[in-house]
Amino acid sequence: CAGGLNQVDMNSKSYLAFLIPTLVVALVAGIVYRAWSAGPYLAPGEEPDSPRWDQLAYLVGGKERLATATITRLVERGAARVDPERDEMLIATDHDSVLSPVERAARQHLPVSKNDPAAIQKLMTETEAALATDIHDWEEKGWWRSRSSARTRTLLSVLPLFLVTMVFGFGRLIQGIQNGNPVGYLFLVLMLAFLAMIVMVLVQSPRTRAGQQIVDRYRQRHQQLRSGDNFESAKLPDGSTAATAVALFGTSCLTASIYTS
Repeated sequence: CAGGLNQVDMNSKSYLAFLIPTLVVALVAGIVYRAWSAGPYLAPGEEPDSPRWDQLAYLVGGKERLATATITRLVERGAARVDPERDEMLIATDHDSVLSPVERAARQHLPVSKNDPAAIQKLMTETEAALATDIHDWEEKGWWRSRSSARTRTLLSVLPLFLVTMVFGFGRLIQGIQNGNPVGYLFLVLMLAFLAMIVMVLVQSPRTRAGQQIVDRYRQRHQQLRSGDNFESAKLPDGSTAATAVALFGTSCLTASIYTS
């Protein structure tokens, strides 16, 4: 080992004893940055003005949850129905009531099949566009991050671990392979580092701390909606019981009857 770290065998304890703590420090640095950049909490007494089901849906799960809640709302109010005989295609029905902008945007793209990813993606994009004013307002209030801001935050939180992996890990791996040295342990450590980076990217959310507080508050208020069996007793005044339940808790709270009735 007289030549320093560059002469240490790839599987030697001395090099791994250097690399693993360095990776851990980089990972912790990314986590600390993510916590630091999560944004402020709601101010004392600050409360959104009775957010609608579509606003809650977007705050919880972005355009994917918004599209799901919107479809539920259309079925709930009789503006659409599921046709099980046509591969569970969602089709529009004759409907005279006034629809919200988000509901109109979704209904214009019917019929749509669950097996048509392109059509579903377009529906998600259009419903998101119909909510653009609200999304911009949340960004101004600090409840939500723009796409560019969310991407930058994700990149910076992963950057320390990525740099350590590439500079101290990947280069050593290539050198070890070229020299015919055993690199099994090093390869395993690097795979774990890349897995940690993937997890950090996947779990990121555009919600700020304030946005998360809003979601938590309304989930607590509407705990009864976690189960479709409670929809009658927990019926909301505006009739959006099922849509609100899906917005806050996902489709697992629904009973089959809401799609077929």
